[in-house]
Amino acid sequence: VNGVCPVSQSFPMHQDLRDLVLQQWNTPDSPFKSTKAMGRLYPLPEPDKQWLSTPIVDAVVSAVSKKNTVPVDGGTALKEGQEHKMDALLQHSFKVLALVVQASLCGGLVAQAAFRWVEQLLASLTLSNANRDSLVNVQIATAYLSDALYDILRAVSKSMALGVTTRRTLWLKGWIADAASKAKLIKFPFKGSLLFGEHLD
Repeated sequence: VNGVCPVSQSFPMHQDLRDLVLQQWNTPDSPFKSTKAMGRLYPLPEPDKQWLSTPIVDAVVSAVSKKNTVPVDGGTALKEGQEHKMDALLQHSFKVLALVVQASLCGGLVAQAAFRWVEQLLASLTLSNANRDSLVNVQIATAYLSDALYDILRAVSKSMALGVTTRRTLWLKGWIADAASKAKLIKFPFKGSLLFGEHLD
């Protein structure tokens, strides 16, 4: 109809949210400051929290890379300055992404529960058309949030895996081995806890 503005098919980027993103981007190498509330809002059983902990370098890799490393508390670190910095940033990135995994897991479960609660209300209550429509809208919104958090979980998990691949590449840089052998090691499935894992055995 002439004179009627089309409905937007996209979500606007609210300025406050844009500023929040830019606040993190302005100091790209600074640590992420988590809050105490995050620990309370997104609790996981201790075994799952350990599973999401930053992977340590396998003892075999540390031994083979001895000439390129220095001893540190709890293990070894790359000796060369830029490589050391890169490895530290990748470890911190993994920790931040693990927090996103926690938030998306917990948030997704809450969204699914809310969807079921609304479903039960719609089935058990006698509602006016207006109230029913409102509850249906809430149900649609919770379903959307559940799907969005599932997509976030998939994407952030892949981002963690890419970071692990980058760390593996960094740690294999000083190895005297052919490119094909290094590529095979880099592509090992990541299972958590160790940078390379059981495939090295």
